[in-house]
Amino acid sequence: MGFSASGAALVVFAALFVALGTMYTTTATSLGRLEEAEAAQVEHAVTIQDTQVEVTEATWDGGAGTLTVRVNNTGETTLSTEETSVLVDGQYLPLSAFETVTVDGHDSRRWGPGASLLLEDTDDSVGAVTDTPPVRVKVVTGPGVAAVEEVRSV
Repeated sequence: MGFSASGAALVVFAALFVALGTMYTTTATSLGRLEEAEAAQVEHAVTIQDTQVEVTEATWDGGAGTLTVRVNNTGETTLSTEETSVLVDGQYLPLSAFETVTVDGHDSRRWGPGASLLLEDTDDSVGAVTDTPPVRVKVVTGPGVAAVEEVRSV
């Protein structure tokens, strides 16, 4: 075997060594990210499983144009009021439309287990959204757990 054959073999082995090193690094990084994503997915599933809410009051005072919604956090997860959404008869009503957003009587962004979220809309935003008295209210939490209740007229 001559020098040119040995030199070519050396170049091929060096290139193969560099390629395998690059492939190993890329594979290890990809597997690490995949493991992180799977762990985040499991954590999110546990959060969903530990989240439970119950609408205990949904009333409409047509004379005053007031919608009152009270939701209890019956699960084990601390929720955020900012990540909570409200649907009135299928129409999204942002929390900014509610004049009162309190947790156990306090202005708070954190809604812990056992606490009650009170939402009151007193400026007839609901009437502007639906044109009729509301029939159903759906409250959706940040993790995606929801509770639905029929609205009772008072």
